[in-house]
Amino acid sequence: MDGSDDEIGVRAMQAGANDDFAEENLARLGPALARELENSARRQQMHAAKVCYRALLESAQDAILVVDAEGWIKAISVKAHTALLVFSLAFFVAPPVT
Repeated sequence: MDGSDDEIGVRAMQAGANDDFAEENLARLGPALARELENSARRQQMHAAKVCYRALLESAQDAILVVDAEGWIKAISVKAHTALLVFSLAFFVAPPVT
């Protein structure tokens, strides 16, 4: 690759490309496309799961709290949020109960 090809490759990677290869190395094209199609499908599945998760939290009739290993609230349903509004701010900043 000459300097201009290198610069184009760098700009493409900065813009989000996951691979860059020279014209004389087109044998890498097929595997690169297959990998990107798999990654795209995985991203679509992750997005769909997040949409479903958010819909569950927004429509649940029960209070749902998602808490990490340290006791921090990571997600909360609308019902739980409404119920917890009656507690003081100290409830949210207190150290987790172990």
